[in-house]
Amino acid sequence: MTSTPRPFQPDWVTHPGEHLAEYLESWGMSQAELADRTGLHRKTINAIINGTMSITADTSVLLEPIFGMPANFWVNLDAQYHAYMARKSQHAHIEAQQAQMSRFPIKDMQKRDLLPRTTDPIALGVALMQFFALGDFDQWAVVWQRSPLVVAYRQQRAETKTPELVSVWLREGQRLVEHRESIPFDAAKLREALPQMRQLTIQPNDQFWPVLEGICTNAGVYLVRVPPYTNLGVYAATYRFRGRTVLQMSGLRRSVDQFWFSFFHEVGHLLLHGVKELFLDQAPTAGTEHAAVPETADATEHADTQEAEANAFAARTLIPDGAMRQFIREAKSTYTSPAIERFAAQQGIHPGIVVGRLQHEQVLNYASALNSLKDSYS
Repeated sequence: MTSTPRPFQPDWVTHPGEHLAEYLESWGMSQAELADRTGLHRKTINAIINGTMSITADTSVLLEPIFGMPANFWVNLDAQYHAYMARKSQHAHIEAQQAQMSRFPIKDMQKRDLLPRTTDPIALGVALMQFFALGDFDQWAVVWQRSPLVVAYRQQRAETKTPELVSVWLREGQRLVEHRESIPFDAAKLREALPQMRQLTIQPNDQFWPVLEGICTNAGVYLVRVPPYTNLGVYAATYRFRGRTVLQMSGLRRSVDQFWFSFFHEVGHLLLHGVKELFLDQAPTAGTEHAAVPETADATEHADTQEAEANAFAARTLIPDGAMRQFIREAKSTYTSPAIERFAAQQGIHPGIVVGRLQHEQVLNYASALNSLKDSYS
């Protein structure tokens, strides 16, 4: 791996007062005389030369006719000096934040070309702030620690305590849509497109994805794919970002039944619960299920209800409950590939989805040989 050097930062930037002192010496002019010629107080001239006061735009205009240097010469000297000092302070702050930086998936971000491939902590810190569009490293906590999606993630996955992971994953999705046109969410269009989206389950993923993306966009939903990070355990999320409704998939669920259930689960949130609430569909840990920003007992109960509603919506959208119950009755606990394929063809869906539903209904073993009907998406 090649290492990207730190951007060149000169260490000889001096206060513009030093340049002013050199001009006075070369012109044989005293500070008192300069004060008389500019009308500035002698203490002001002395403070500038000693580096305790800036050269303002007004002062630069007064110096221009005396030394023949344009006003912007002095203004630029002052701006360069203060920018250098601010950058130096920023770098010192980044140096002090190495413990927190280590909690971000730096190596994985480098592999995705989200960060420069360097070990220089300053260059990485600056790039990390640019990735998150933050002016100061401390502001990550202000923007992300309080994010409802991050709170939900942290509460469910308390054993990892790494909200940095989910913030990076979500920020990748934000970056994919932040410069795209803001299209109003249209629930009616999304609901009307359910049959069309359902039919895509029988298509290969390299064929269905562009169509699915277009359908969602037409309904004011930006569908994006962001690969998961190690230990992230997030399937999908729906959220609002700068007026845009985003449905973000991780690809963690790759089998055909899991992928489409997760997708329609998120669509269910949008249609049943609106775009103002945020939902994070993640792998359960320690006996938990999905997370949707629970902070109190009432909020937890509310979130559990919403998750159950989204699950039911996804299940019945893919296979109507009545049709599923009839198939189970007629099969009489004897399920074969031909029977499942015939039923799937009647329903117009992928047979792997039928297998997944049977397993969810606990009438088919999860280790069944019928798993061969489940295609996996790359």
